[in-house]
Amino acid sequence: CSNGKGFHQKSQYVAEAVILSRFEPMLDTITITDKKAKQVSDALSVAHYAAQAAKQRQMEGFRAGLKELESAEDELYLDMKRGVLDDVGYRRQLTRVRSERQRFTTLLEQAQQAIDGAYLKTAQATLELATRAKSLWVSRTAVERRQFLEKLLSNPLLDGATVRYEM
Repeated sequence: CSNGKGFHQKSQYVAEAVILSRFEPMLDTITITDKKAKQVSDALSVAHYAAQAAKQRQMEGFRAGLKELESAEDELYLDMKRGVLDDVGYRRQLTRVRSERQRFTTLLEQAQQAIDGAYLKTAQATLELATRAKSLWVSRTAVERRQFLEKLLSNPLLDGATVRYEM
């Protein structure tokens, strides 16, 4: 800052390398050990596979419901042919069955999408970042370090030679 508007009572030069080094303690707060990362990753995997199995069971229920609805639609047709149902009753019941079938189809599609493990991959990538944060920081250029900080921090503030931030 060149203090063009006169807000600062005293200007103080602080080298970029010094400012960036003041953020290093923050890296220690997000760094976890490889052992802890493995434990968390294993727990995430177990939870993911349990959730997948539950979704699979739910999907099987939806498929069974769809199969029952197909049988119900066939039965309606036979009832109409036998004269048990008139045309208006047949169409009303057919509309109800097809609406229910559409609901089960939508639920089945949603369950299939929920099985996607994208969140697990994101969580594992985050764990990898947390285990390697310090080494990533050290190996980056000043520009890359600033980009890294933009992703991790909000409201960074330089107060003289002191840096303040929120995670």
